[in-house]
Amino acid sequence: MRTLRAILGVAAKEFQHMRHDPLTQGLVIAVPLLQLTIFGFALSLHATHTPAAVLNRDHHSASRMLITALTHSAAFDVREVTADPEELQALFRRGAVSAAIEIPEDYSANELYRRPSTLRVWADATDGVTVSQTILAAWGLSLRESAERLLAAQGGSSGPIPVGLETRLAGRAERAADVFVPALTGILIHMITLLFTTLAIVGEKERGTWDQMLATPLGASGALAGKLLAGAAVGLAEALFLLSLMRFGFGIPIRGSVMLLSVVVVAIIATSLALAVLSATFAKSQARGMQFTYLLFLPSILLSGFVFPRGAMPAPIYAFSSALPATFFVRLLRGVIMRGAGFSDVLPDLGGLALISAVLVCAAWLTRERGTTT
Repeated sequence: MRTLRAILGVAAKEFQHMRHDPLTQGLVIAVPLLQLTIFGFALSLHATHTPAAVLNRDHHSASRMLITALTHSAAFDVREVTADPEELQALFRRGAVSAAIEIPEDYSANELYRRPSTLRVWADATDGVTVSQTILAAWGLSLRESAERLLAAQGGSSGPIPVGLETRLAGRAERAADVFVPALTGILIHMITLLFTTLAIVGEKERGTWDQMLATPLGASGALAGKLLAGAAVGLAEALFLLSLMRFGFGIPIRGSVMLLSVVVVAIIATSLALAVLSATFAKSQARGMQFTYLLFLPSILLSGFVFPRGAMPAPIYAFSSALPATFFVRLLRGVIMRGAGFSDVLPDLGGLALISAVLVCAAWLTRERGTTT
């Protein structure tokens, strides 16, 4: 009986500890709630509102009506209408669109004279999640156009003429690894750099040696700079290892500039270091630093567009995912490695990472200042 009371006392002590420990409450309550919310509400296997462009070579009434139908379609989100094939390719390189509908120059004339027409759909091969669904949605569009022509031709002398469809892929992705490995490389570089740097800083605090380092001539700035330099070195080594494995182990070619890829890697590491500094201001132990990294890893994988299409997410979740660094990493690495994007194509995403890094550094500084004054 005494043993049972002792066991119950230990259990009560753990519940008391959890009641006063927000991080433990977060792991017990927030993490399952986050997972259920993401899988039950935010994620969808059906691609809707896919960013799309229209290459209109016709410019007559039938093509304008088709563009209007596309604009009101739930499957596509028409963001650009152009007559220039080069501009269309530039949109794909920038990652601005994932699909395109090409309307031939004789589309309206074919409808008028009851001749066959063929639409062409372009799907971004680097966005492997939405390729098949984009093609299916385009087939649905061609069937609808065919049905309308059938109805219009019922009173005429000519037979019904359907609207056919040709499919083309923008970019090359012959295997699932071609789509997932480049994006996963960026997420792994980010997570390993973040975890190593956070644990390096928090470990000094946990062992009580951080204050001793502050008493040296280096001071706080010098000690922090040393930790960040070590974290940057680990991130660069990890990037070199993972990219070499991607190139020579999986046989995935780098279609863009290696120099630009190096700039992207540096941007990923810089953002990771800024987040590590902010994480270290909150984490009081290495265990909490690891828990923070785990909490960040889940949405980075699920909400960044790495696996699930972001276009199908509800507006609040989509806005939240737009602020995740991993979302920028996925777009940048797929753009440079798979689509051969240039500097002008990735400049908006690089600017977004710079802004995120600046906000993280400012937040870490303000948190530190508040902690030293209280």
